[in-house]
Amino acid sequence: MSEVPNVAEPRTPPVALVSPPPAPPPAVAENSRYGASALYREGATTVSSTHERRTPMQLAAARAGQLHALLQLANSGSGLPAHMTLDEQARDNILALAERLANEVAMLTDMGI
Repeated sequence: MSEVPNVAEPRTPPVALVSPPPAPPPAVAENSRYGASALYREGATTVSSTHERRTPMQLAAARAGQLHALLQLANSGSGLPAHMTLDEQARDNILALAERLANEVAMLTDMGI
């Protein structure tokens, strides 16, 4: 009677039940499209836009008009159907956007060009 050699079966590696942690963000990442650019560097993100053929005062006037319309919407709800109301989060977002627009208007008018 011949003996069967004792050969161990190849083992498959165990399946990980937990996915590996996501890769850390790159040290520097950049993206541009439609005249806007975003740059991520050292934990901070900068977003900027280019406005060709506009002086700072022209851009300030455009931003002031946007700010005015935004504040009218937030104040009276004009432009919204009667059944819609703004919740607290929406109002907070509108105020944050209005603050940013007001800041841009102030910076642009300070340039005085």
